[in-house]
Amino acid sequence: MQFTAQDRAYRAQFPDADFDVVLVDGRPAGRLYVARGTDLITSSRSPCSGVPRTGRGYAAPGGLIDEARHAGTVVRAQRRPRNPAVRLYQRLGFALRDEDEVRLAFEWRPPDIS
Repeated sequence: MQFTAQDRAYRAQFPDADFDVVLVDGRPAGRLYVARGTDLITSSRSPCSGVPRTGRGYAAPGGLIDEARHAGTVVRAQRRPRNPAVRLYQRLGFALRDEDEVRLAFEWRPPDIS
């Protein structure tokens, strides 16, 4: 039920976003939504419930950073405050730009964009 609600909300907000299932060792480990604009890449990622964390979550945001660096654009991502991925995003250079009770909004900018 939670997946369906999140899926509907994200697809309504970003109707042209790509939706991917993240696989680890051939097993579904999460889902990734990516909306690409001319000056902004927005992502939302959620783990699949019941799947053990492997520490390999860096691949998705790392790939988006590479894409944004090449395009000279910004990456924005949202996570829940207690999500272990928050530390990963901070290590990758994402800055906290906004927060409320249910989400933290992060942003990564290439060095040449202020």
